[in-house]
This record gives sequence, C-alpha cells and structure tokens, in this order.
Amino acid sequence: PQKDGVEVPTEAEFAKLGRAALSVTPGADSQTNSATELLSKVPAAGKFAEIAQHQASDTYGGWLENGVRFNYRFMDYKKNSATVNISVAGATLHETKANRGISEVAGIALGKPATSTLTSTDIRDLMNGKQVDTRGGAGVDTFSINISGNPDDLEDGFKVAYLLLTDAKIEQAAFDQWKTRQLQV
Repeated sequence: PQKDGVEVPTEAEFAKLGRAALSVTPGADSQTNSATELLSKVPAAGKFAEIAQHQASDTYGGWLENGVRFNYRFMDYKKNSATVNISVAGATLHETKANRGISEVAGIALGKPATSTLTSTDIRDLMNGKQVDTRGGAGVDTFSINISGNPDDLEDGFKVAYLLLTDAKIEQAAFDQWKTRQLQV
C-alpha cells in the first residue's frame, strides 16, 4: 500500500521472506485415535411375537417380543432404496409449562448423531461411503428417526439409530448453534 509509515519490501526482501517460509519443515501430525466401529457389540436380535397381514393394503403389522409395534409395506417405486421410520411417543404434546421447549432441544441429539463415546465427526467418518442416512428430530407427539438408503447399508443405519435410542448426546457446538438460531428468531 502507498501509505505514510508503511515500508514496502523490495523485491529481493520479498523473495528472501518467501524462501525462508518455504524452508520450514513441518512437524509430524499429531496422531489421534479414530473410532473404528459404531458398536463394540451388536445387540441381540429381537423376535416377532405377532404378525398379521392386511390383505386389502398388502401390508403387514405386528408386535416384537419387547413390545415394539411395527408396520411393513413393500414398495418398488425406487430401486435399491429402503426407508425405515422409528417413532417414539413423547415430544411437544407432552411438555408442561415448566419444561416448554425441552423436546426441541432433545431433538438436537437426533438431528446430529453423537454419543457418549462417539462424536458426530466419528459417526460421520464411520458412515463415509455408506449409502444410508440416519437422522431424526422432535415432532408434535413423537420423537422420530428416519433411516433411508441402499438396503445393503441399512444395517449401519440401524446401528446409528440404536445408538441414538440408547446413548444419544447433544454436543456443545450443536447446542450453541441451536441457541444462536433461537435468538435470531
């Protein structure tokens, strides 16, 4: 800049500074232990307690032995794609005056998956290359998790859903982003 008090280096001084910067040898990268698996132990498979078919809609429904209700419908409108929706009763409808807004905050954990042992970055890295996405949030009367993608990778999506249902964590950065958005609104 052409300003009083600012010394502009000569071309030779500038080249000398550039050579000095290029001669620096960077230190070794710090090694961090990256997560190698989503689950250390896959949970035991559940069993069907009851299955029934609804002929008119060609759907199936029933109960698992742990009390979970399921509905199933085969659809072939999108090749190599499967979608699973998991709903858990609760959310906004069950809030009181004392805890209004708590469901929206809890939904942060479902929207940006992280656990007590895996950061959101760990989960994202472990799911890299998988053709499945697992995300969720809070609604009016349910917390929901959606798993969608290639059937070959669906098991990994279920693993993330399992982690969200058993060990979800709200990371501070995700909470701070939510808080900033709320203040802007």
